[in-house]
Amino acid sequence: MNWHRKRQIITILFVAGIALLAGMGGVSVYLDNRVVEQNAELSQLRDRVIKATDLLVALVDIETGVRGYVIAGNPVYLEPYYRGRATVTDIASKTAQDILTWTAPGLGGATLGTLMPQRRKLMEAAIDAVSTRGTAAAQAVLNAGDSKTLMDAMRAVIGHQLDDFDHQADALKAHADFLADLHSILVVTALGLAILFSAAQFLLFRSEINGRGAMESALRLSNEERRQVADLSAALQLSDSRREAYGIIETFARRMLNDTSGAFYVYTASRDQLTLVTQWNRQGEAHEFAEHLHPSDCWGLRQGGQHIGCTDTIAHPGSETAPVHCRHVIEESAAYTCIPIIGRGQILAMLHLRSDRFRTAQGAKQWDSLIERLTDQLSLSLTNIELRERLENMALRDGLTGLYNRRFIDEMLDHELAKLRREGRKAAFLLLDVDHFKRFNDTYGHQAGDEALRKVGAALTATVRASDVVCRYGGEEFLVFLPECGSDEALVKAEAIRAAISVMPLKIVGTNIPPVTASIGVAIYPEAATGRTDLIQLADRALYRAKADGRNRVQISEPAPASVEQTAASEVAAK
Repeated sequence: MNWHRKRQIITILFVAGIALLAGMGGVSVYLDNRVVEQNAELSQLRDRVIKATDLLVALVDIETGVRGYVIAGNPVYLEPYYRGRATVTDIASKTAQDILTWTAPGLGGATLGTLMPQRRKLMEAAIDAVSTRGTAAAQAVLNAGDSKTLMDAMRAVIGHQLDDFDHQADALKAHADFLADLHSILVVTALGLAILFSAAQFLLFRSEINGRGAMESALRLSNEERRQVADLSAALQLSDSRREAYGIIETFARRMLNDTSGAFYVYTASRDQLTLVTQWNRQGEAHEFAEHLHPSDCWGLRQGGQHIGCTDTIAHPGSETAPVHCRHVIEESAAYTCIPIIGRGQILAMLHLRSDRFRTAQGAKQWDSLIERLTDQLSLSLTNIELRERLENMALRDGLTGLYNRRFIDEMLDHELAKLRREGRKAAFLLLDVDHFKRFNDTYGHQAGDEALRKVGAALTATVRASDVVCRYGGEEFLVFLPECGSDEALVKAEAIRAAISVMPLKIVGTNIPPVTASIGVAIYPEAATGRTDLIQLADRALYRAKADGRNRVQISEPAPASVEQTAASEVAAK
């Protein structure tokens, strides 16, 4: 075979290779776009599932609030009703007419748009009946309007819609799996053809095949790096705490950067320093890493980018590192690099690596691709962890006062009471209610009412110990849990809280308004009762006595009777 023929074959193979790469690039872009589109559709489905679930919860809250009000005749029980109505209104406004068209088989074409107005009229009629004709008449209104049938129909509609969403999500996931399989087949096919072309070119030019062999080796290394980064991403997404995430980072760093020692630092909450959260040493090495460092101690943090340094540049004149080194590196002979982890426009953490390969630019360059992928993934993961922690905190905190909400305190108390029971220790429950709060709201406005509740929450937080737990229990009621606190100490603390609230200054738009007062009921574990519900009921009864005795005072509960539940209903009705 002459050179001309060989050149033709090489040209054909080259053009075929280019065409193959271009085709694979186009297919990859197309498949990636399809995956992005399907992810967007799945995200929209998730949002609709969340709205449908919230709507169902709101409808149940409305039913619960009205039935509680009809049974007890106490307007306090209408709080879930108003909350549910607000949620339904909010969801309806955000989804336009979408939810109004939802229906389900077996309902004769009835939609949420027809069911919800019927049920709203029925609920409003029942509420009106309580105030005008009494609870018995209200119960008759509910029975005559067949409230249960309407609720069951709406449950059926929302359940049918959720099932439909699930079917749509399954279809999208199945299509995504098909695209992934197709992509894999195309990649494998393209890789096989590339190997074939390389073998043919090897027979023609040994130098050419050597070059292609080097390129394939680099590609395999790159794919392995990508796979390891993908595994790291999956593991970090499944981690349920920062501590576990830091352990995962250490494990993967040992595997991916097996020729280095290193440490990982994250900013403290005050963002005035970074603290060491994990470290690892290459086999046979024992480096020391600073436990804490100030941002000014690290050149990488100062310049907001990677810094490669060496502490013994003078002893190694051939070193190609920067002429300055970080103050947090205290070893006499160490080549290192500091890489800031940046997310959402700010530095979140810092990856510190040590290896002799960082002494030369060529040695450091070999790690550039892997370090870039690793730091990008760490940035994304740390951002996700921070956002997840914020969402969890929002779910457990009251938006107005910043205190824990009732959901958190109910879950926490069961655990704490079990711990107290096991260790044989005491605790106190303080149930606080702002006096004449409705009158205060009507007189000075809701803005003043909100400010008063915020100030009460701040006063509670400032008065109690760091180990105590304060929550907004509902409306103008607050609950304080005091572990390891007896009756005498609890009364002193309750009186201090009452006094602090009574002299608390209030100012709205530059205008001073009179301070509010609070009545407090105290119940002691285990003297009064041992169950969470009983303790809160007893504290509520003591609070009721404080209100009856003139308000702005503290009352402690008596030990629980044989059955608190038998007397609770009459106490609530009287209150």
